[in-house]
Amino acid sequence: MRYQVTFRQMIDDSRQILLRPTLATFRRYGRGGDAIAAAKYVGASAALGALIGYLLALALTGRVGNFAVDLVNLAGGLLSSLLSFFFFVFLVQLIGQWRGGLGEFDSLSYSFALFYAPISLLVLLLTYTLPALFPGLWLTRYLGLIALVAYAFYAWQAIRAGHGLRNNQDTAITLGGAVLAVILINLAFGGMAGGLL
Repeated sequence: MRYQVTFRQMIDDSRQILLRPTLATFRRYGRGGDAIAAAKYVGASAALGALIGYLLALALTGRVGNFAVDLVNLAGGLLSSLLSFFFFVFLVQLIGQWRGGLGEFDSLSYSFALFYAPISLLVLLLTYTLPALFPGLWLTRYLGLIALVAYAFYAWQAIRAGHGLRNNQDTAITLGGAVLAVILINLAFGGMAGGLL
């Protein structure tokens, strides 16, 4: 039975997942929430990231844009983040079940949100602050790649724990298939489904 999850609990669950990314940790904390909690967590992370990005851009440029346009862009970005996140989790669930997995959409969504939201926020903060603090730092060029590796590692663990997949081949097919599907849809529709990648 699922219970109402608070933001404090989601942050604590994320900390456990990020610091101890074992299958047992994912099994324990991934079942503590549902798709609604995942939507709140990913949505809050995206909104906070957009607000931070807006304020940093404002501070760096000193220009104020059209607030109504900025608000519409913020809402569109938030909706795009949520749709991309849940589309990817849906693909993971679908392909994982095809490979014999037993994962439920609620627990998979929550498991993915526990690492996706904080990593996305951290990457955004580093993208804005590292170049300003350390111009020419080589790490900033590879930040996207480092984030992709982190996403892949945690997604691998979430899939293995959430679906109960026992071998690496099924996990690789599930994760690789979901990523490939998103890339193909992104190419076909010009970027509409590529927010997660």
